[in-house]
Amino acid sequence: MNATETQRGFGVCDSATARAVRYRHVGALPTAIAFGMGDVGEAVLEDGRRVLTTWGRNLNPDRQFWYSHKTAFQPVWMGCGAGSAELILCDSDVTSPVAEWIWAGLRLACEDGPVWTEVSDG
Repeated sequence: MNATETQRGFGVCDSATARAVRYRHVGALPTAIAFGMGDVGEAVLEDGRRVLTTWGRNLNPDRQFWYSHKTAFQPVWMGCGAGSAELILCDSDVTSPVAEWIWAGLRLACEDGPVWTEVSDG
């Protein structure tokens, strides 16, 4: 990369940010407001994990660094050219009562629901 080029996409993200290969907007869940986001999404990561994410946080690299190094939440890039990211709320294999309730609600809401969007190499 020469001095006149600027980084875009995943290259802008904090080094601890995960990378999604596909995602979908799920909608609003009652817990969304507690996390300060409008809605939630779902993503499949490069390593094959399926995760529930925030939707609409659009964390810049500085905020990604803060969340990944100061909290239990990991940022996840879902294709934004500006390098912004969402937060992973829980993995599909998490077995807490709250996580089970969320995933059960998603199965009901998404049977014929939103389609997956593939993430480009950005």
